[in-house]
Parts: sequence; C-alpha cells; structure tokens
Amino acid sequence: MLSTSLPLALHPAAVYLSRLLEAGIDVFTVCELAGHANPATTQKYDLRSQTTKREAVKFLNVLYENSL
Repeated sequence: MLSTSLPLALHPAAVYLSRLLEAGIDVFTVCELAGHANPATTQKYDLRSQTTKREAVKFLNVLYENSL
C-alpha cells in the first residue's frame, strides 16, 4: 500500500512502474510485477506524460497506414 506522505508523482513505486511502461512492458505484466489484482490500479501509477501518449498514437497511425 502506498504511503500517503508522498505525492504519487514522487513515490518510488510510481516511478518504477512508469519506467516499465515507458520501456514498452505491457500493463498486464507490470500489474503482475506490482502485485496488483487489477490493471486499473496499475494505470493509476502511470506517470508518463501526455507527449509520450501522443507519440504512441502517432506510432499506431504509422502501423495502420503501412498495413493498407
């Protein structure tokens, strides 16, 4: 369980889980490593920036365009 004394963005678990997600590890694997029963809990720890998420969408667009 997270200590309430640290903001989530500074909590070591949030940094650890976010770095795994940034490295491309899927949320289900990260969920298991974190000991979470539900991936939604893991997603609460996702500190990746909106820029990172937009880049992921661009990548999906490239994959889609190349599949046509």
